Amino acid sequence: MNTIVTKIRAAREFISKANEKHLGRIAISCSFSNIVLPHLARNVVPDIPIFSVMTRYMPPETFRYFFEMDKRYGFKTTVYMVRDNFLNNLTSWIGKERTRFISSEEFELKYQEAKRTTGQELYVVNWKECCRLLKLVPQSIAVKDLDAWISGLRIPKKHQPIEKRGSLLEYMPLLNWNEIDIWKYMAIFGIPVHPYYAMGYRSLGCQPCTTIIDDNDPERAGRWQGTKNCGGECGMHKKVSKAKN
Repeated sequence: MNTIVTKIRAAREFISKANEKHLGRIAISCSFSNIVLPHLARNVVPDIPIFSVMTRYMPPETFRYFFEMDKRYGFKTTVYMVRDNFLNNLTSWIGKERTRFISSEEFELKYQEAKRTTGQELYVVNWKECCRLLKLVPQSIAVKDLDAWISGLRIPKKHQPIEKRGSLLEYMPLLNWNEIDIWKYMAIFGIPVHPYYAMGYRSLGCQPCTTIIDDNDPERAGRWQGTKNCGGECGMHKKVSKAKN
């Protein structure tokens, strides 16, 4: 029988085995659009590390939701992001030891070049480069001391539950969960909802690249609309390189 109860049980067993295999060299990755994965994982492995790659383009509500959920559930998440003066108060929110700011020099150069040559934002001119600089570079630092990480990716037609990413392994315990399963889990455990879902959003990322879609559209159809990557991924679930320092 395939129910949310059996899916929760299977996901917990999957996480437990992954942790045993890579003990001390594995972590949870969470974007804080929802917290199903870290909540589920911490009920299996209470001390498993959690990290989050965040960007300057995520809506303020995502940062507030992150802070509230991190405090409520004691996740002690380490945040990795390219430095932005507007978001420096992250350090005062969660502590210097859990904030990893990456130099913004390369991003600022590409950003200014895009504005100078086209008059548009980098995410409009070259979304792939924007994602690389704001997401993949911080991710490479987050995983540099790991052998594996566990993500909440849910695109079963494109992925397998365990996949190799360069020298790392990515484990995806929620791969076969659907949108309704996520809502069921949050209802069962009384988990607060990101406020953007109340506005009609169904898949959350950076604000400029996320739009509200019809309930009959695929769940991720609101991501990167107007590009060849509409409904796709940012690149964090492809080949991943570890930072060298």
